[in-house]
Amino acid sequence: MPPSIQLDQRTLLSEAIANDPNFATKYWSKTIKMDARNRNPFKMFIGSEKSGSPICEKTDLSAGGGDTVTFTTTASVKGQGVKGEEMLKDKTSKFRFGTYQLKVGARRFGISWNHLLKYLKMSGTNMTPEQLANTLCSDWWGAMETDDVIQVLLNTAYFETSGRNIMRVNNRASQDDLTLADTLSTAEIEMAQQKMQAQGGKPMSMKTDKFTGAQIPRYLVFTPSKGAYTLDDDAKWREIVGRAGDRGVQNPFFTGEMIPWRNMLVYSCDLVDDTADGRLQSALEPIAYLGKALPSAASTTITGGGAYNDDGTQTDVAIFDYFANFPGFYWSTFEGEVAPADAKTYYAILYNSYDGKYEGISYDAAANDGNTLDGAGAGTVTREVATILGTGNARYSNVHNTATGDVFIIPCTKNGVPLMRSLVLGADALHLAKGTHDAVPIEHGDDFKIVGTQEWTEKSRGIFGIRGYKSPRDTRGRANGFLVIEHTYDVPGVDLVDMS
Repeated sequence: MPPSIQLDQRTLLSEAIANDPNFATKYWSKTIKMDARNRNPFKMFIGSEKSGSPICEKTDLSAGGGDTVTFTTTASVKGQGVKGEEMLKDKTSKFRFGTYQLKVGARRFGISWNHLLKYLKMSGTNMTPEQLANTLCSDWWGAMETDDVIQVLLNTAYFETSGRNIMRVNNRASQDDLTLADTLSTAEIEMAQQKMQAQGGKPMSMKTDKFTGAQIPRYLVFTPSKGAYTLDDDAKWREIVGRAGDRGVQNPFFTGEMIPWRNMLVYSCDLVDDTADGRLQSALEPIAYLGKALPSAASTTITGGGAYNDDGTQTDVAIFDYFANFPGFYWSTFEGEVAPADAKTYYAILYNSYDGKYEGISYDAAANDGNTLDGAGAGTVTREVATILGTGNARYSNVHNTATGDVFIIPCTKNGVPLMRSLVLGADALHLAKGTHDAVPIEHGDDFKIVGTQEWTEKSRGIFGIRGYKSPRDTRGRANGFLVIEHTYDVPGVDLVDMS
């Protein structure tokens, strides 16, 4: 008989009642409101091969977990050829091939509960724990897919292509040179179009100028909405957007619809700071809430989770990935993926929402395991970084009392400039390969079964799939289908001293 497998983190009815006495009431509302359901904002940009979509979905694979798929590329040919009566047979060209590989792996997630929870009536249709688990697992899968797309592109840009896929606002030489004024503008959108063309990025589509016949390439600018707000301060942007559609409330300026800027499609993505007990927003605009309070500068262990983790004991990154979107954590998409060497120093702001005081910290990649910024272990965390804010400044404080109010943790540059990234995508910027299964429901049971039924007293529902991601390479090994734009942004409710 196989051994009993214990379900970790299962939801108990007694626990639910202890956390919220309303669970013990007799009558239930007919609806259950989910906090800001995760949705994949890339869904409209995913298409089949040759669709011209930025994300190419390959579903013709029969690969299983751990399998590697090899793709072949071919370079175009040049040369002078021959003229007149010269012999061609001695001057023929040859194929020049290149390859790149994509590895697929199994991804799984599950939610467990005790059988007593079935007696809760969670909606007008008496939603069962199974149905709720299925819904939450589907949402988890959509969030995972969104973050996979972003993280794979960022990993490619920062670790695999020697900086060729990175550009900065106002042509800054490094992240540390960014200032609080270096926000996204129309100038960067135009520069990104030129750079995509120069590096051979395939456009999503081409528009023909009706007067000259010139071909104008279309690429996608994917930016968090807080990064796009500054475009409204650009006089050229306001004028063009105002003329881009009908006058009145249906104008794109008011509706927020996607519009082309010199045929560059600008998509402003709303990133919701939801109530998930894990990573928040995305790697383009990460944020975390301090878990365990910091009464002084003595501690170099920075926990996340806010009120969910006020004692700092939730340390399993498989469940509580508070800092997985932060720079320094290498986001892997398959088992056994090896993180590249990372000797960079990263920075963040600890900002007290209740009094507007803050301090800067630095950390290395070894300190960020996705759950905690831990300077007491293998990594290094430094408090009171003077380049972010000096200890003599009236706005400085190394006391962060989470019982008084939220403490934001915001990635920034060496000089305390909040860091945001936007993406510029052409056609086939990323391959999403699906294996033999994708997003299929799974189930696990444990302990006893109820007599006369097939119902386990301890249950879990989950989701499972086999997939992989890779930004295609040309024959020179370049990932020329995308760019990352580094810039700053205004963080709502945060007022910073300009140290840049």
